[in-house]
Amino acid sequence: MAAIRLWVERLLRATGTFRVTKRMVLEIETLGLHTLTNCRRLLYGNAKSPCRKGNLVMFHTGRSGSSVVADLLGRHPAIHWDGELFNYHVSAWRASPKDRLVETQRMIERRINYFNVPYYGFEVLTSQLIAGNIELNRFMEALDTIGVDYYILLTRRNILRKIVSNLVARQRGRWRLGSDETARLTQIHVDINRVKLATTRPLVDHLRDIQTDYDTLQTVLSSRRCLQLVYEDDILNNPRDAVRKLCDFLDVHYLELAVRHARTTPQSLRQIIENYTEVECALSGTEFEWMLSEE
Repeated sequence: MAAIRLWVERLLRATGTFRVTKRMVLEIETLGLHTLTNCRRLLYGNAKSPCRKGNLVMFHTGRSGSSVVADLLGRHPAIHWDGELFNYHVSAWRASPKDRLVETQRMIERRINYFNVPYYGFEVLTSQLIAGNIELNRFMEALDTIGVDYYILLTRRNILRKIVSNLVARQRGRWRLGSDETARLTQIHVDINRVKLATTRPLVDHLRDIQTDYDTLQTVLSSRRCLQLVYEDDILNNPRDAVRKLCDFLDVHYLELAVRHARTTPQSLRQIIENYTEVECALSGTEFEWMLSEE
């Protein structure tokens, strides 16, 4: 089944219909869950799962170990992990810019109460909020209204490696590797003046933007029940360390599950970046110069 799913995904990507298809499937599923939740309300007088203890959201900026953590959380019987709810809407949002706060709130509300588990969780990237013209503080107020009471902030100290991981994934056309796969060396040229991520900006500007995102999230989440995870400390060597902390945070039993994801860019930056010397010069004297050293 995994091989068939991968083949179908590659076919959809090749035809440029992958995101549209995924968005349609998600919208149909969301409508179905909403209908079933309303049926439960009519039958039992309450839409919310009777065993629900809390709802949680993980904020991150991508390429920071979120996939391996999400996979481990999603296999815990006490947690339904709903992934990046807005991921396949971003292209459509950018094509038709407007405030998507009501739309995202409705989507969460239609999914959050159906699953009969103690905890329901999903992920949000700051770039997704920007694409939807959603101001962070207003989004947090909406989450409070919906009933989110636990937060996870996942950061990565070496932001340069995060950006390089993104560029490598784009060039390969693959964003994840299974634990049984070996990450082959994929070399990239980093245009220090025009790095294309969610936006196209100079490398140093991207580094500063991501650091600003982290700082802003830390400030906003400081008044809420939040667990901060750092890729280098909690995921890099053993992703189970992050899940163990999360289980303690939520007060659920920890399960020793198999790690099904492998690092996508384990090689040194000097090996990966074809124009390493140019990148080194661009970062020389900046607050990001240290990131050229290896993790």
